[in-house]
Amino acid sequence: MNTNKMNRRFTQHEAFSLIEEYFQSGQRATDFYRSKNMSEWQFYKWRKLYLEVHPEHEASKTPPAKEPSLLQPVTVVGKPSSRRMPRFETAYPGGVTLRVDEGVTDITLLGELLTF
Repeated sequence: MNTNKMNRRFTQHEAFSLIEEYFQSGQRATDFYRSKNMSEWQFYKWRKLYLEVHPEHEASKTPPAKEPSLLQPVTVVGKPSSRRMPRFETAYPGGVTLRVDEGVTDITLLGELLTF
């Protein structure tokens, strides 16, 4: 791809004509601006200016085509992990210290110890 063509300067009239063509084309933004030898920043700069001058073409009324997502859903297979509590220590008045080791899973027992 010739990058010199992509550094071409557009007059406002030329750029606005291209943006109007884009809105009518239904193409993805990347496909459109590449086919017109525009750089990405030129396209989005001129589109923003065009929408400021022509609010009737708000992006919400004519959303650009979605780019394909690189994220894919995954399914996690295996046993659900048990609710393990981290190790912690609580000091009470009178010198009483409650220590809970890692791996304690009986939260009911822990609740009884805390409310004695």
